[in-house]
Order: sequence, then structure tokens, then C-alpha cells
Amino acid sequence: MAELEKFSALYGKIDYPADLLTTPFEVLEYRTRLGLTTSEFEFICWIFHLVNKDFNEIRDKDISRRCTRQRKSLQAKGYLKIKIARTYKDKRCIKVGLVYDFTNLKNKIEELKEEDKKLQNLEAPVTVIYDEPSLFNEDVDENPIYPAKLLTDDKEIKELQLQNEFLEKFKKLYEELLLEKLDYSARAPYKMHLIKIFKNRVNNNIDDVLEITKNAFYKLPVEKRYAMKLQDLLKMALCQKNESTKNNDNKENKTQSEETKKYTIPSGIDKLNYLLKIIEEGGNLDDAYSQIANCG
Repeated sequence: MAELEKFSALYGKIDYPADLLTTPFEVLEYRTRLGLTTSEFEFICWIFHLVNKDFNEIRDKDISRRCTRQRKSLQAKGYLKIKIARTYKDKRCIKVGLVYDFTNLKNKIEELKEEDKKLQNLEAPVTVIYDEPSLFNEDVDENPIYPAKLLTDDKEIKELQLQNEFLEKFKKLYEELLLEKLDYSARAPYKMHLIKIFKNRVNNNIDDVLEITKNAFYKLPVEKRYAMKLQDLLKMALCQKNESTKNNDNKENKTQSEETKKYTIPSGIDKLNYLLKIIEEGGNLDDAYSQIANCG
């Protein structure tokens, strides 16, 4: 129990003795996502080791001078708090040591664990973030870290889902028409070009687009049925409005034209004379303007 109490003061509540051994591996697992450098991780493990030996005897002399920067860096990142521990006997201080409090580090790891659970349960899309660089420009990892922050924009999520649906359905069509496997991971430029075409689309009906593409492809001579030609046909289909959309647009434009015509003030000397007559008679000008505006 004494070991648990010592380590709880260092790293937060410890429920089982086995946690003393697993904690360094837990920090190692989340090291890159926490933005920890290799030397900072080594420093944390060294503190754990000293705590395990004797909690009250950690002094600056026990910490290698080369770790001074790591200690400052961890404090600046908010992962480390240093407290002074004093041992009293007969109301007199007999020992002074340091407590390296990594509770904030543990809390951050718990947040990452909860985020991982949400990603596993919801299977939600994620954005890519990068780990924070060291304050001393060492061991900087520029690789993307997964998983990361959950997307919260409904439109962005819906667009990404539609894009994934498009890529999956096009892959099936590609393999059906060209009789060869399409591996997006091996053909990244081809995939990126498909995504670019998709983002510039006019037609959102993926099934119709692929059906149009398929029919157009079958009309090509056999010698012209290759991957890039299929891509060109897809681009034309995605940028082509279907008939129902065109009809709706035509109806809308016609309605707008009629409305514009209805409320346009007609020109003509007779309308001007009518307005002058109302003025001479001292009539209501608002009614006069209204009648002029609505007469055909």
C-alpha cells in the first residue's frame, strides 16, 4: 500500500499494484499524440524509477543535468508540477525532497482514451492533427497523428460520407468495366484526381452519374476503353445536371421572369397622364403608383 500511496502522489490515483508497471507503457503508447519527445519520455521514466526506489529522496542531484531542459519543457506543456515534500520529526524538518506531479499528464491520457472510445463506437470521420514540437526543437515528429479531433460540422461529415460512397461505388464500376482491380492506396494520384472531379460536381445523384458513365463507356470503341477515358466520362457526367434538375431550373426561371414582369412599372405616355391626373385631383398617390405597377 505504501508503494501505491507514493505513486498516487506522483501520477494520480493508482488502483492496483500492477499499474506501477504498466504506466510507463501507457505513456509510451500515447507519446506522439501527447507531443512528448524521446528525451522527455526518458525523463518521465527516470522519475518513475526514482519514486519506486524512495519517494522522499528525490533531489536535483539525482536528476542528470542533461534532463534539466526536459523538466522545464514538461512544465511549460502543463504535464509536470514540482512540489516540495518535507519530513518532520519532533516539529523539526529533517528531510526535504521533490514531488514530481504528473497528474495533468494522466488526465490528458484519459482524455485521449475517451476520444478513442468515441471514434470506435461512432466510427466518425476524423481530421488530422500534428503533435506539438518540443520547446527546444528536438525530436520533432511531423507525421500525422491518428486518431485526432472529431469532426463536428454536419455538412462536412455529410460531404465526406458522400465522397467515400462515391469512391467505393466508382471502384466497383471500374473493376466491372476494365476487369482489373483498383487499389486506391497504390494509385494515390488517380484517387486524388477523382476527389478533385467529385468536389467540382454539379450532380449529387451518384447512382445516376455512374449509370451515365457506364452507358457512355460501352458506346466507345473497344480500343478506347481504358482507365483515363473512363475518368473523362465520369467528369462529364458529374458536371452534367440531370433532366429533372434542368426542368426545375427552367420552371424556376420562368416563374421568376413572370414575377419580374408582373411587378415592373410599365412605360408609356398614358400611364404618365394617369399619374398627373391623380395629382391634379388631389388623389391618393400610393394607390396610383400601385395601379401603375400592377397593370399589364
